[in-house]
Amino acid sequence: AVADTVHTLITAEKAAQEKMVLTNRQLEADNQRLKNDLGFFEHLIPATGAAGTAGASIRGLQVELLKPGELKWQVLVIQAVKSPAEFSGQLELTFVGLENGKPWSAGLSSGTVPVAVKQYGRFEGLFAVPPNVVVKSVTAKLLLGQSVRSMQTAKL
Repeated sequence: AVADTVHTLITAEKAAQEKMVLTNRQLEADNQRLKNDLGFFEHLIPATGAAGTAGASIRGLQVELLKPGELKWQVLVIQAVKSPAEFSGQLELTFVGLENGKPWSAGLSSGTVPVAVKQYGRFEGLFAVPPNVVVKSVTAKLLLGQSVRSMQTAKL
């Protein structure tokens, strides 16, 4: 009977420990996600003294290789003015690199991403990198009609 009780206690302790390990892993993943979000949203702080800050602009572009053949991109668009009118435009991304050593470029399969922001908007997505392609940079353009309102490039 004592052996059964000890065995039951050990089993319960192992289950509790496994649950704590899973909880710890989840908290670490949440913490990393929040750190990434913080780094991205720090770009919300308007640039001071910059000319032409009125209107929508790209304040952050991040690109991350999730696994071979898959890039995650994030773009932060803000209007650094008080009570702005809604901005409606398009976001165009261009991926540039090398395919088997030769110049290569491509855009999103959807073409452009619709953008509608009052103060700020975060836009993100995944890009499937073709085999034998090495992406070197990504350029995001904020378009109003055919006019480029803002542009930012991230090198990988």
